[in-house]
Amino acid sequence: MTPSAAIIIPCWNGEAFLARAIASARAQAYPDLEIVVIDDGSSDGSLAVIEAFAPAVRWASFPNAGASAARNRGLAMTGADYVLFLDADDYLQPGSLPNWVEAAEREGADVVLAPFAFETEGRLTGGPRPARPVTAISVLCGWLEGRYTPPCAVLWRRRFLQGIGGWNAGGWDHWALRNDDGELAMRAMLRGAKVTAAEAGQAVYVQHESPGRISHRADTAVFACELSVLESLWSLAMEEEARALQAVFARAFYRVAYGAYAIGAGETGREALGRARSLGFNGHIGSATHRAASRLLGLRCKMRLVAVLRSALGGRPQGKA
Repeated sequence: MTPSAAIIIPCWNGEAFLARAIASARAQAYPDLEIVVIDDGSSDGSLAVIEAFAPAVRWASFPNAGASAARNRGLAMTGADYVLFLDADDYLQPGSLPNWVEAAEREGADVVLAPFAFETEGRLTGGPRPARPVTAISVLCGWLEGRYTPPCAVLWRRRFLQGIGGWNAGGWDHWALRNDDGELAMRAMLRGAKVTAAEAGQAVYVQHESPGRISHRADTAVFACELSVLESLWSLAMEEEARALQAVFARAFYRVAYGAYAIGAGETGREALGRARSLGFNGHIGSATHRAASRLLGLRCKMRLVAVLRSALGGRPQGKA
């Protein structure tokens, strides 16, 4: 029998993109597919767009609680074997889903990482693929180093996903958590997910300047949340006796410190850098100039100096640190 699948679309004020996302889900040519759309308290015309697709889609509307809560609500509405979370501003190329389900069935995988492209002003650029061989450890290390796969290109075995608790909707402020998909993916890898990569099909991860995009935020609350998430994942790694990951976690803590210091979040930067040092990372990551200046001045002072220079030059970028 063909395994069942569900595409879950969370939406908050996604009126401009939502119809394309739903249409792309309907174009998957998968014989046992349901589409579930969750309106997360939108104040624009999103609900009218959703209703226009009924009864081809199942939907529900709730007060705003964040993307993770909306995804969990959609997850609770389906009993499908496999689920994929498609953000309202992203879309799938036709016929992609059957390839991803086939890969999951062939490999007995809990998680399938699929090909994806970035779309910027209508232009597509291929996204990075996971390092080979594809294992839970290689995927986790890649994510910690910034090589991620967006939700629109990650297929989940529903029972596994529910078994690890689904999306973490209650642990952090949903307005500050900009890496909820990374938290879930890395937690899944630490919980022993069997992972594989699909070779065919494509998801499209759309880049745009909507002010509602959490990925555009870089403030004190965001970096404090990133530090908290990383601490939680490191605690889980120790619980799972994965101390071999200490070095890559140390470097991830350093990156949080770098970002926090860059926007003046000194307390978070100090905590993150202290964590990196306690895990054995004593150097600096970045260009030769950055490493030399940070060795001489310390990371915090170096980043403050860069901020002062940029301000003096009217905010003109100074190149990569």
